[in-house]
Amino acid sequence: MNLREIERKLNMIIPEEAKKDLKTALRFYRKFHWGDEFKEIKEFNIKIPKVVFTLYHLVAFIGITQKGGEEDFYIHVFKPPFPILAGSKNPDRLWILGGNYRIEEEGVIG
Repeated sequence: MNLREIERKLNMIIPEEAKKDLKTALRFYRKFHWGDEFKEIKEFNIKIPKVVFTLYHLVAFIGITQKGGEEDFYIHVFKPPFPILAGSKNPDRLWILGGNYRIEEEGVIG
């Protein structure tokens, strides 16, 4: 999916200042997903809360993703300091905050 297709799907013009970041994100997606093209986009109307509360310290996560056309389970165990799973007054939002990790082509590191 390229920028024009994304604009069509969202029915909006992407601001010039956001296009560079979006192109970078699309390249990273292809590397992270072993060359797979970005196929789906979802639009969320999210207001970032000013106050959140800790629900859990995240020690690990289990997820499903597609890489190389194959769906697979991934398990990642975090190293300290652990990120937190936070909630807010909006009951249908969760936030992962803090911790010492980064997202690389190989996956979540740290």
